[in-house]
Amino acid sequence: MFSIKITTNPVAKRSQKWISNALLELMKEKPYKKITITEICNKANLVRETFYRNFSSKDAVVKYCLELKFNEFLDSVMIDRNNLDLYDIGIHYFTYWKNEKEFLKILIDNKLINIILDNFSQRLNLIIDQLIRKKESLQARNYIVDMYAGATTILLIKWIQNNCKESPEEMARIITEYGPINSKYHECDI
Repeated sequence: MFSIKITTNPVAKRSQKWISNALLELMKEKPYKKITITEICNKANLVRETFYRNFSSKDAVVKYCLELKFNEFLDSVMIDRNNLDLYDIGIHYFTYWKNEKEFLKILIDNKLINIILDNFSQRLNLIIDQLIRKKESLQARNYIVDMYAGATTILLIKWIQNNCKESPEEMARIITEYGPINSKYHECDI
């Protein structure tokens, strides 16, 4: 669906950063659907060829931004990995995204929820899969991961739209007590 070129080339990484920053800045000024690749390139002071060397579309740029942020979140969770339960992961999750609420709000306001859902479904499986009973079939595990990722993402979106009025601890409590995964669904902690 989206094509992102993973690179270790510092020049390409810098271009990707400039392009993603330019798109986010433009999204503060005008609707996403009205932003052109040319406008992004002009804002980033790059040529169109550089854009297409790094991304296949505007959506790919948004996905790239989400992946960078989600990788940052995962890095913070993995530091405490052996000491976390579902509630702790929830606190990390909602605390991280509360700090990034302006970024998510820009995406939500521009009706890019489908990209958020798609990205989070793919990325949350790294955490959720470890909480599911090991005896579940691969297909059942996939369904459970998608169910939890969808529920958690929709809850996050609603919370962002509500300006994060509840604390991350309250959101973690809600998802832990009422979410699809609770103590009867998993046998191990992260």
